[in-house]
Amino acid sequence: MYLFLSQQESEWQENSIVDLSGSPRHIITDARSGRQLCLESALSQRFLEASELESYKNGLLSINEIADIIFSRRVVVEDVNSTIAGLWDITQKKRISVFQGFQQGFTDRVTALQLLESQACTGGICDPSSGEKVTLLEALKRGLVDEAVKKQLQQFEQAFNGITHSKTGKVLSVFEAVQENLLPKDVGFRCIEFQLFTGGVIHPGTHDRVSLEEVIQRGLVDKVTAAMLKDEKLHTKSLTCPKTKRKITFKEALERSVFDCHTGLRLLEATKVLSYGAKTAFHYLMTEEDREKTQKQLKALSQAYSELSQHCSDQTTSADEVGLYRRFVKLCLLQLCAIMQTVPTDVQLHDLFFFLRTVPFASPVLLS
Repeated sequence: MYLFLSQQESEWQENSIVDLSGSPRHIITDARSGRQLCLESALSQRFLEASELESYKNGLLSINEIADIIFSRRVVVEDVNSTIAGLWDITQKKRISVFQGFQQGFTDRVTALQLLESQACTGGICDPSSGEKVTLLEALKRGLVDEAVKKQLQQFEQAFNGITHSKTGKVLSVFEAVQENLLPKDVGFRCIEFQLFTGGVIHPGTHDRVSLEEVIQRGLVDKVTAAMLKDEKLHTKSLTCPKTKRKITFKEALERSVFDCHTGLRLLEATKVLSYGAKTAFHYLMTEEDREKTQKQLKALSQAYSELSQHCSDQTTSADEVGLYRRFVKLCLLQLCAIMQTVPTDVQLHDLFFFLRTVPFASPVLLS
């Protein structure tokens, strides 16, 4: 019965690859959830016995049985120092890589790139299907990045491994590399921010995590940069949440993440949404809830404009006053139409209605 249920929940498929060292690898992947297991890795980690692997190869154990054996012996611990390792497709109940999320329209390129930057400078590009952290070269081979993204991430990978001074041969910290003009300031700051919020700044060479206070004492970062990192008001909302499509900081992304029960790494919940606006390199995105809310407000404004026009026609009002009232509400309509090109905020809507209340004949619909 258990095996029957396992077969209903999973759809395992086997694929053979060759790793960078030229060794063959047998990968089994669950097409439904995106989970992935390497049989050779499971063997080396003692999640699988050599006799069991041999039985599988000889057809005595099914692919579902071998997967269940491995999962039953794995102990998954939540990695509190994990950066965002991938996305969780809420609709399909499936984990996908950050780059796949961008390709499939779950997130924009800027957000995807910064999440990949955080991976590169904290240990490697994450493969959420297996929980592995790999080099950029291996990530390119697995389709976790493309050639263009790989080039953009090279400095972040160097920041993790340590940047060696060409003259002295000394392995420099991120801050030291910035001081020596071996690393751009913006790249260095983002590296420190990503590392700090995932457990501490990574010391070059040893890869030990160091707290912000220790970093200051060791001279790995100056006090000005430290103050900027401490003050959350200075954190830029440069990421777009893959679920709500609201602008968030990297720290907020970590707080919103969930731990993958199969890898222990952090995933951000994601969903596809409707897009509005001209088809440019970037689309302004709205959720279905935002769209319905904005359309209701637009309908209320349209009703107000109609009522205002009718009221002015029935009253003894000068032509100038009628024109003024109509132009005012029409401008409000145009403003809301402009807001629809982006996600309307509560502040924007509040300001809009505040101005509408100054109109003598404003619709009761708007004042309710």
